[in-house]
Amino acid sequence: MPKLVWFIPQPAQDIEGYEDWYQNEHIPRGMRQEHLQRFRVNRSFYPQPECVVLMTGSERPKTYRFSEGYWNSVEDIQSCYVSVHGRAALADGPLNILPPAAPVSQTPSPVLVMEEEIFPIPEELAFNLREGRYRAPLACKLFGFVRLKNGKAEEFDRRYGALANAISSDGALRGHTLSRTLDAVIRPGRAVQWPPVGSEHFDRAVEYYFESPEAMGQFCAAGRLKGVTDLFSELGQACFWDATRIQEIFYTATGDQPLEENWKALYSH
Repeated sequence: MPKLVWFIPQPAQDIEGYEDWYQNEHIPRGMRQEHLQRFRVNRSFYPQPECVVLMTGSERPKTYRFSEGYWNSVEDIQSCYVSVHGRAALADGPLNILPPAAPVSQTPSPVLVMEEEIFPIPEELAFNLREGRYRAPLACKLFGFVRLKNGKAEEFDRRYGALANAISSDGALRGHTLSRTLDAVIRPGRAVQWPPVGSEHFDRAVEYYFESPEAMGQFCAAGRLKGVTDLFSELGQACFWDATRIQEIFYTATGDQPLEENWKALYSH
C-alpha cells in the first residue's frame, strides 16, 4: 500500500494559530480525500529526546510535522489529486501556510511516495477502536531517513534485513517499518508534482513506534540502532533522525495533539 509522506516546515510565527488551523480545519479536509485508506499525523518533539540529540547534535527537529496518507495504489493517489476533495485539500495548504504562518523557502519541502515493509514484533502499539486513538497518551515514532549512494539500494535492503530480527525483538518497540521510496511521480496539476522538483530526496525511511519517549530512550540505550546508524553512514549520502508524537486520524475528524509547552515557550521568545 503506497503512502505519501509530506514534510511540513516549522511555522514562522503564531504556532498556536497554525495548530488550530491544521488540526481543526486542514485535517477534516484531508479526511475527505478520495480513495484515502489511512491518515496519520506526526508532530516533532521539541526539544528532541536526548537519544536523538546524541545522534543529530541538535535538540531542534529538522521538520516540524510529517503527515502520512495511504492509498491502495499509485493510480488511486493520482486520481485523488485531480478530484474535487483532493484538490480542496491540496489548495488548503498554500492558502493557509504562506506568510505570516510560515516562511517562504527557496527549496520546496519534500513529498515522498513510499511503500512500507512491516516487520513482525511481539507486541504492537495498542489502539482503542472505540475512541479512535492509541491507548498510550504519548505514542511516538522515531523516523530515520537516508539518501543512499548510487547503486546501494539492494545492499542496504539486504543488510537491513539481517538486522531486522534483532531490532524487532526489543521489548520497548511497538512497531517496526522500513519504507522504500517508489519510482513514481504524482502530478496534481500542471505546475505541481510530487516529489517536488528541487526538493531533498530520501530513498529509505526506518520507522520505530513506542508507547512513550521514555520507551524510545530505552530502545536507543540498548544499542539497537548502532548497526542502523553504521549502515546509514556507510551506504548513505545524507540522513537525519526525528522523534515525533503520532496520531491516527480515525473516527476523529480533527487533530487531538495539545501543543507542548516547550513549543509555546520557543515562540514566546
